[in-house]
Amino acid sequence: FPDQVSFNSVISACHKGGQWQHALCLLSSMRHLDVLPDVISWSACISACEAGGTWQLALELLREMPSAAVLPDRVSYSASINACAKAGQWQQAISLLDEMPRNRIDVCTISYSSAITACEKGDRKS
Repeated sequence: FPDQVSFNSVISACHKGGQWQHALCLLSSMRHLDVLPDVISWSACISACEAGGTWQLALELLREMPSAAVLPDRVSYSASINACAKAGQWQQAISLLDEMPRNRIDVCTISYSSAITACEKGDRKS
């Protein structure tokens, strides 16, 4: 039977292959098969959504994590910020960046860079 590591590997492969729908299905399957998704599972799924251009789903997953007893980490937030950046959703990106220290998560260069990119893209749309 597949375990957490197996699921995480396949979800990561979905991210790399641009298959965000399959990543979401796998995350859901984990729960139905009593395999607990961890922060790696969730972050890989958020990254798959980011790669697929579905920033709203990426944010939805980030918001869902605590209710699944999984706390988002720097990777979860950075992938979510990057998803917003790709869509030019600078307000969302800045809001997530602001949340990180309040949730005791160190803001990294990748997070700052993604937020700056979001502001640049958002400015071009105006």
